[in-house]
Order: sequence, then C-alpha cells, then structure tokens
Amino acid sequence: MNGDLVAPSVKTGDRVLVEAHAGLDVKDGDEKYIIVGEANILAIIEE
Repeated sequence: MNGDLVAPSVKTGDRVLVEAHAGLDVKDGDEKYIIVGEANILAIIEE
C-alpha cells in the first residue's frame, strides 16, 4: 500500500454477495441499503 487511490471493482447497481453480518444498514426514505467494505464482497452476481 502506497497511498494511491484504487478504483472499486463494483459499480452502482451491481448485485453482490457479502459476508454474513457484514456492513452497516442504512435507510433512505423507503429504500434500504447495506454499506460494506470491498473486502467483505464475496462475489458479483451476473444476471
């Protein structure tokens, strides 16, 4: 690690599989989100 920024491997709208109990639940109006660190993403689900 040298302090360089690295682009995330996921983008807005991607469906992902995350570790159990990972992340922070956030509610915005009627929408629910889970904020997780990239290290907790196990897979990107392709449709």
